Amino acid sequence: MIETGIGNPLEAGTYYLGVIDPTHASSYTLQSRGIGLTNYTLRVKDLDFTGSVTNSALAVGQADYYRVVVPDGVPDWKLRLSAVSGKMYLKVQRDYLPNNGPTACSAYGRVQSGAGGQIMNKAGDQQWTLLPENGNSNVTAGTYYLMVASQGINPGTDCDGSAVSSYSLSSGIEPATVLPDNLDYSHDLVFTNVQAGGELKFYQFHVPSGLASLEVRLEGRVGNPIMYLNTGTNLIGTAQSALFYGGDRYGNYGGNTFNAANGGWVSGSLITIPNPASGSYSLMVDADPFNSPVADGTGGDYPDASYALRVRAVPPTSVAFDGGSSTIVSQPAGQWQFFQIDIPSDAFGWDLRLVGVTNGSPQLVVARDALPDELNTGAGWPHGCCYYYCGAPSPDIS
Repeated sequence: MIETGIGNPLEAGTYYLGVIDPTHASSYTLQSRGIGLTNYTLRVKDLDFTGSVTNSALAVGQADYYRVVVPDGVPDWKLRLSAVSGKMYLKVQRDYLPNNGPTACSAYGRVQSGAGGQIMNKAGDQQWTLLPENGNSNVTAGTYYLMVASQGINPGTDCDGSAVSSYSLSSGIEPATVLPDNLDYSHDLVFTNVQAGGELKFYQFHVPSGLASLEVRLEGRVGNPIMYLNTGTNLIGTAQSALFYGGDRYGNYGGNTFNAANGGWVSGSLITIPNPASGSYSLMVDADPFNSPVADGTGGDYPDASYALRVRAVPPTSVAFDGGSSTIVSQPAGQWQFFQIDIPSDAFGWDLRLVGVTNGSPQLVVARDALPDELNTGAGWPHGCCYYYCGAPSPDIS
């Protein structure tokens, strides 16, 4: 089977075909069908940008084709292909019909005009989100073409199964959820959600000035939700982030990347931000697979995800300069614990230690006027960040 669109790379003209079986005698019928808006066997149907469509009987090896006009001024575009029965895949391309070429391993980015189409081919339902490119706030408007292809029930190694497939396809915007209420030391921002495997969800929240540190958590995780965070309001995608984090690139294109500070604002459970800047923050949660499939999702284990998203302002624990102490039990690996000590002007020196270490290898770093944000010694010590001492028990830092 060959399926291709005019201009990608097909052009009008005369074509000659050859068929051969080098080994065995063969019998067959060559079938040719045109694809078009009118007067052709296979029709390209219009689908409203905020519309939906169903087909209860799509035969194995056959495809439906749709045209969607994405308008100016929209922040994202979301498609969801729900397989009611059978195995389906979805392919999307701007300006031209997608073709059926083998683009699975290099699927990301092929939605762009003339690239053949970006394919979504994981087990179960298919998800697709188009995000703004190159720092823009809206997606690239234009005409996009969709291919919905049936692989039937229980497809084998030849990609085709038995019987017919049925599906529903929806198109629209995936709005960013703005977390309600005001963040302060006595009030967390909390939002509970569920999402399909491979699906992206977007959140935004505001951080007031004067907070010492910020924690963003995913609590009660079911499945494998992974969060990506950055400042500003631009929506975040997975692909550029995947270059750093090894994340999943299925089912989306475009978007901002996560902030690379403090080892990267990306985690399945906790992101800590010392000395957070005031303003808007953008968070994306991806329902990741448990394994590492190719870019179209083939072979991926994509469970549905649920979680409680919590944004928390955390003040440092106050400790007295002379004779003070604070005992911490079972501080999780990779999580910062911050303290504040005020040194009086009449002091001659400072003896600071980690003592009574019963498990782990806690490391100590000191900064003046702001919370430390790295395990390193800065050139400007004692002003700014940081003085780093690597271990405990140890001599004093004085």
